[in-house]
Amino acid sequence: MHVLEDWPNNFHRLLDDYTKPTDGQTASLRIYLQEIHQALSRLLVHPELQFLRYEFEQHVHTRWRDKLILKDELRKGHPIMSGAEAAQRLKLPVRALHKLVEQGEIKGCKVVSAQGKTSWMVERASVELFAQNEHDLLTMKDVESLLRITPNRIRLLAENDLLKAVPRSSDRAPWMFKHCDVNALLERLNHGNLSITPESTSLISVWEITKRWMQGREAFLAVVRALIEGGLQVEGRTPAETGLRALLVSREQFRRWHQQYRLLRGFYTVPEAAEHIKMDPNLLYQLISKGLVHASQQQYGYEKKMLMGIFAKELERIDSSYVWGKRLGSLLGLSEHSAAKALLHQGIRPICGPTIDNVKCYFFRCSDVLAAFAEAHAFNRTETRAP
Repeated sequence: MHVLEDWPNNFHRLLDDYTKPTDGQTASLRIYLQEIHQALSRLLVHPELQFLRYEFEQHVHTRWRDKLILKDELRKGHPIMSGAEAAQRLKLPVRALHKLVEQGEIKGCKVVSAQGKTSWMVERASVELFAQNEHDLLTMKDVESLLRITPNRIRLLAENDLLKAVPRSSDRAPWMFKHCDVNALLERLNHGNLSITPESTSLISVWEITKRWMQGREAFLAVVRALIEGGLQVEGRTPAETGLRALLVSREQFRRWHQQYRLLRGFYTVPEAAEHIKMDPNLLYQLISKGLVHASQQQYGYEKKMLMGIFAKELERIDSSYVWGKRLGSLLGLSEHSAAKALLHQGIRPICGPTIDNVKCYFFRCSDVLAAFAEAHAFNRTETRAP
């Protein structure tokens, strides 16, 4: 049965077949329809899918008397309201509401459906705060309800000029904000673009990023700056949330950005470090196990999981202190194998190598190789001057 054919009759027939309720037994409502109600309430939250929720609630109201799912509490609990509902709440003409949204006094956006129908969606919290504080400033608690982040993070944004705050007379004075400035920050984050598929696994929410991956003050600021500057592009927002929690970015793009964020802070995974200094990864692991290279665990993983890697300064030390492989051969003007054999013949002992501890290639100190160069050069000069 295709439920969209003969709408809404086929949809109601499907629900009838799914539940087969008995008169007077409300258990059928709770047991058989709970999963469907949760799916419609939590997952299908995009405005274009509200017709499904509406017909489902009408079905329940018709077949289970006195068991009304269609309640004001459910409607008022949704973080988004229609433009008409918002205008009614504020006792304003709809056009006046549209002007307030365009001016940034109220957070909202214009949505165009696939059929070309235009509608206005408004943040419920923004409307309520405007109604309560039409001519007043917003407190920290008010801004918390709009941005859905902690007061500490709100102060952090204000202190770093990412969120404009009202000038304070002293350090002890409370933080105050203008409603339009809070909305301006959300606009800079592309907050008005609703996502049709907010539950897609290809997307990750900013809430999950800052909760699971990027903990701490510096990391939070880095995420917000990346969102503003375009390093992380907002793909859309979920209608089920408000503030920064509603923002969605590409999961693959975040992984690439997070890797670059870590590398810019000078921390490389072992494979990345091996590629950076042009060394075989297995050789680098062997050097780490022998204590010749210092590796450490850092919190760059999911939910504070530790990631083993090497800092850039340690890689610089390795690159300037040791010579190996093709670089050793080019230094002596020989092949890699011949260069190592020549140094061994001169009595220069490598740090490690195939004949010493089964390490893949010979690893020499630069100072030892340079000393051998100097000695060979001095010997050649003596030989040349001899009669």
